[in-house]
Amino acid sequence: MKFFLIVILCSILFFNKFVFAKSIIDIQPNKLISTKEITSEKGKLTQFSLINLNADFNRWYILKYDQITEKKIDYFHFQNPDPDNQIIKLSNVKDFAIDISVNGKVYTCELTVDNLTNLSEKASKSLSAYEELCDNRIFLRIAINGRRSSKEAVASFLRKHIWGGEKITSIVKQTLFKDKFMLEVVGDHSSQTDKVGFPEKKGPQRAKIDEKSSGRLIPMQMLGIPISDENVKELKSGEWYPTKYDSSVYVSAIEPKSVADEILKSYPERTSSLDSVESKAIAFLVAFDLEKFGIGFMVGTEHPSAEWSTRVSSEVRDKDVGPDGFDSLLPIVGTGRLTKSHAQDIAATFTGGFKRSHSGFRHGHLSKVNNGSHYGFIEEGVILSTLQPELATVIIDKNNNLSMKTWETKDNKELLPNIQYARQNGVPIIDGIDSKTSIPIPGSYVNQWGKGNWSGSIDSKERALRAGLCLSNYKGKKYLIYGYFSTATPSAMARVFQAYQCEYAMHLDMNALEHTYLATYSFEHGEISVHNLIDGMKVLDRYHEGKVSPRFIGQSDNRDFFYLFHKN
Repeated sequence: MKFFLIVILCSILFFNKFVFAKSIIDIQPNKLISTKEITSEKGKLTQFSLINLNADFNRWYILKYDQITEKKIDYFHFQNPDPDNQIIKLSNVKDFAIDISVNGKVYTCELTVDNLTNLSEKASKSLSAYEELCDNRIFLRIAINGRRSSKEAVASFLRKHIWGGEKITSIVKQTLFKDKFMLEVVGDHSSQTDKVGFPEKKGPQRAKIDEKSSGRLIPMQMLGIPISDENVKELKSGEWYPTKYDSSVYVSAIEPKSVADEILKSYPERTSSLDSVESKAIAFLVAFDLEKFGIGFMVGTEHPSAEWSTRVSSEVRDKDVGPDGFDSLLPIVGTGRLTKSHAQDIAATFTGGFKRSHSGFRHGHLSKVNNGSHYGFIEEGVILSTLQPELATVIIDKNNNLSMKTWETKDNKELLPNIQYARQNGVPIIDGIDSKTSIPIPGSYVNQWGKGNWSGSIDSKERALRAGLCLSNYKGKKYLIYGYFSTATPSAMARVFQAYQCEYAMHLDMNALEHTYLATYSFEHGEISVHNLIDGMKVLDRYHEGKVSPRFIGQSDNRDFFYLFHKN
């Protein structure tokens, strides 16, 4: 009898896990589903469904073929490239077809499961991320393997297949790759005149630096983004320089030791003293005038994903699969690549945040709430991972307005319905500006390695190549600032962002050029040119016979990324 009960219990658990397991479709609050049953001449029954994943955005659709007779289900992910003018519904004329309404005209498009399966398989082999269908009125998103560097492939293999692989990769990062990417000023680079390296004042507010460093010049040999004044070979510390191909994009360089003394002495309880290495490690910053640019976010072909983070303890896991009730984004297909229409107006791209395995908390308060506080993300108004309270969040709403904040529970009601894109990545580095002193306030976990989930070495040495994002307002203009820190702890990042008067800042990714990648773009005679933030990032773009296939544009990538485009 006891054995019989155990068998029944195990059967129930198995049945619940695989039959009633959630999918990503289930967590969409504004989905619209239409279904019709179709019986073939041979008596086979199929439920044919069209799922608009967010009816307010009208961008992503799932076609579901539930072949009940054959006990088989197929899904296909479609993208509506013209959501403001195109309405997509199940066809009343043909069985396996949709009607696309455009300005009062209706176009019927037949989409059988066999044809879509064959098309997907062919496109996957040719590494095509999108296939245009129905006279180019909709895009079929294709599941393919995105590009990854050989170093990343080795690290992934170790983590997945070798016992203790995560520890091995940490040791390698802190020995062979420790401070590998550090940039520093060698020799005397002080200017003899205030005019040397001094640009015409435009762009964001210049950094607040120590008077002794006001003449400090930083060589720009490693900088791959050219500035407008070709005669300038060194950048004056903390100043902004308009770039050659876009006067609404600016670059700056600084050493943390040059930051004004009043900032370095502020909030000692929230930041750690800078060590002798990071204090002289050059940081490059790129600023975008948000009056001129829109911004979007895309997941990669592999990252971030939906399963449990390896950092989260078993005690907080209340589900067998991921924290949202599923461990895969399917049937959503991440392409890791822009569409052709997006690429035409592209201005810049940069990589996003931590992969899923690292985006959960092992220590501190956040490790014990909300299933370990996994970092959430949204694309095209579709929730791919639930946004969690107390985490730093970059938000782009349906009107393409960008904001950054620490997510609150009330935001699920007040903000979530209007969010087009969002990405969380840990806790804030800067969290507001003191109204009395006008000094930006470091986040409460900046100097707490475990509670902040800052990553780093196994002995808590946090210094590494890091990237961050901040929002700044100056003279009525809003600027998005990307920071590349050649080797830094979160405290050094906070001091630099304080110096540039950021009102909010958060961490992005770290440890390698592919994870801290940023490029701007220019066009001449219809050909695209790539201007990498750091010259070494060129290896992540493919060159063949003098032509470039840029990362995230000409090739799919396994990592998530942000992109900026010129507003009309």
